[in-house]
Amino acid sequence: MILAQGKTSDQVTQIFLNLQERNQQVLATRVSAEMYQEIRNQLPEATYHSVARILYIDRNPNREKQTGILVVTAGTADIPVAEEAALTAELMGNQVERIYDVV
Repeated sequence: MILAQGKTSDQVTQIFLNLQERNQQVLATRVSAEMYQEIRNQLPEATYHSVARILYIDRNPNREKQTGILVVTAGTADIPVAEEAALTAELMGNQVERIYDVV
């Protein structure tokens, strides 16, 4: 896992490339849209989730997932952080249920 915030685009790209050589899943969090535009051509396999600000590769998306994680938000302003948590948990092999904007 890479925390992109505070790193340059080149640093994130190099770390991502190194990790993807040895791992089925690679995750970079806090990737701004601007940073993604700078690095997307160097990481063509990666998927960018703009709401969660996550860049990831999952080479085994059909693996069996563990159940038991629920992500709940009280308002729409919480959705970006909730999606970051949900996607991170999914890449770690968990099935995640989402309930957003609970009143």
